[in-house]
Amino acid sequence: RKDLPKQFARTESSLLGGSCDEAFRAAHSLKTSAAWIGAEQLEDVAMKIERLAHNEAFPEAQLLLDELRACYGRLTLALDAVPSPPQDSPPAAAGT
Repeated sequence: RKDLPKQFARTESSLLGGSCDEAFRAAHSLKTSAAWIGAEQLEDVAMKIERLAHNEAFPEAQLLLDELRACYGRLTLALDAVPSPPQDSPPAAAGT
């Protein structure tokens, strides 16, 4: 979760002015992180960008930037709504 902002920014930046190779690597990392936390919509868009960049279809990958931004925005709103555990309390014991 903590790496998502960097991965999103890297993917966005690569689509705005990078190369197919940069977009492929960035989208792959973002896709993996999105899958890890169950963010299926973001994972799906990142996968599409990854495939297009891999196939050297950079203009088509760039067309997905607005969709990527929308998915990421919805995800950050949802994650921000989840309360974080208190920093000063010890973790709960297993089985309690």
